[in-house]
Amino acid sequence: MKTCIIYHTRFGNNAALAEKLNELLLERGDVVSMHQMSDSKPSAIPEAELYIVGAPTQIGTLPLKASRFLKRLNPPEGSRYAVFFTHAEAESDVPEKVASIMEGNGAVSAAESLSISVKDLKGPLQDDWENRLKDWIGLL
Repeated sequence: MKTCIIYHTRFGNNAALAEKLNELLLERGDVVSMHQMSDSKPSAIPEAELYIVGAPTQIGTLPLKASRFLKRLNPPEGSRYAVFFTHAEAESDVPEKVASIMEGNGAVSAAESLSISVKDLKGPLQDDWENRLKDWIGLL
């Protein structure tokens, strides 16, 4: 499967998730491209069958930079997407915001979002994050 990982990171937690996700998807046999939003342009994101979007929660919501990036993304009609996100706060609307944007762009959901908490504002990730990520990949 042609898969594209697109992520935003502030303290490196989503980057760690994206790197591990890339590794696991390659092991599965996917053709994977990985793009950090701050280093990429939406127009440079290649077409894929599955877009995996990762973002942190900042003050309970999707960072504005990530929202702007995703709104300019142009996935093929009917492509699938999935969301992983990190959070220190108890509540987050990141999955709903990403879903709204991606579905507005013509993509359809591939799986429920993966929520990974961080132990402190800057991390580290919760202890079982790698196992949860492996289980989540099985749903994609």
